[in-house]
Amino acid sequence: MILKWLLLFGMWMQTQGTMPPNIELRFTSQRFAIEHASLLLGYASLNPQSFEIVNGSVKAFIARPGLVEGALFGPRVRRLSGQGTTLFAWTEFSRQVTEEELRSGVVTINMDTLRELAIRVEDDKGRGVAGVTIGLIRFGREGGMDFKVDGNGEVKMLLLPGTYGVQAPGGPRVQFQVTSGNDEQRISVPTAPRIPPEVKD
Repeated sequence: MILKWLLLFGMWMQTQGTMPPNIELRFTSQRFAIEHASLLLGYASLNPQSFEIVNGSVKAFIARPGLVEGALFGPRVRRLSGQGTTLFAWTEFSRQVTEEELRSGVVTINMDTLRELAIRVEDDKGRGVAGVTIGLIRFGREGGMDFKVDGNGEVKMLLLPGTYGVQAPGGPRVQFQVTSGNDEQRISVPTAPRIPPEVKD
């Protein structure tokens, strides 16, 4: 919920005459191309900026060299292997930007470290549960995020390798690892077990 609020706040700031873009961000990968996404730049700061990524690039404003963090919401990704296009819910990045890059006007952000993760919410019979909201926790990072699954009970993300936790309504928290050696991973998350109706004599 925090990141959703920051995205809206960043969009509002964009309409208030913030600094004009001074640099092009190029998102690259050997596995996929980002066709479109909403970018929240500096989402961990008090003054995030909202932009739109089209065909893997966007004009943005970066004031000084240093660490730049951002989140991509709803990235539509085309696999370069010819396997079609996939819509993901969210991903994030961090990048140290140098003085030389600022002078050149271009910063390239390599997304090859990201791994695809599909989370499926299931009932006690292993069937997908549509439309519920799950909570994602990134261990070692502040803040959690909420995501709504689709009609098949799934939500897909691009995540950095690390330890995460996810929980569906009424179910236990499931901890899992995203590993660098596996491009695509899937996990199942249980909801609360269904309680049968009480039978009266």
